[in-house]
Amino acid sequence: MLFYSIGDFSKSFKYARKALFLNSACFLVGAPVHSLLADMKYDMTFSFIDSLKNFIPCEVACHIMKVHTFTVLKEFDSAGVYLAKFYKPGDIMRDLYINYLLIETGRRDESMVSLQNRISYQQQEAGRGRLPWPSQHFEILAAAYALTGEKQKCLESLRELEKRGCSDVPAGYFIFPGFDYLRNDPEFKAIIKRIEENKAAIREEIRKMERRGEIKL
Repeated sequence: MLFYSIGDFSKSFKYARKALFLNSACFLVGAPVHSLLADMKYDMTFSFIDSLKNFIPCEVACHIMKVHTFTVLKEFDSAGVYLAKFYKPGDIMRDLYINYLLIETGRRDESMVSLQNRISYQQQEAGRGRLPWPSQHFEILAAAYALTGEKQKCLESLRELEKRGCSDVPAGYFIFPGFDYLRNDPEFKAIIKRIEENKAAIREEIRKMERRGEIKL
């Protein structure tokens, strides 16, 4: 999670993969896959997902990760094939990639219900003080608002994310296609530039510590 949050995706994949081999829990499938996606290693992403069937019984989790991968690549027909393997119309899916896919394939109304539920849930959790990772909260809200078309709320959430640093949310601004229509927006670009500069500085400090032998990872 920490390496993912500072943009060191190769190390993030290394440790996420180790975790999955140590504990073959289906909820751990997403972390190594999203590390590969963030690193734009798409061919490796598919081969890694296919390799999982040899040692973990997580067919649905693997289908979901293929939906994510094809959605990032904007191959919506292929994504839809895997979505159909587990998704039923009317399901309330908090998965932001699936909501983006629904919007892009003519099911916007269904997606809007899910997104409003997601936003309400996040706001309720914030009101109850249940935000152990506040940066996650604002990154999820930014992605949801991007999909609902609420640009200013999306940018407000990203500004809050900037104050707290980036999180490990797989709907990260660097790969999540729901942000694509904002990528040329001057304010969006300025916020992302500042976040990326901060992450680069942290990565360099960690590398210096490794070279000095202060940490071994």
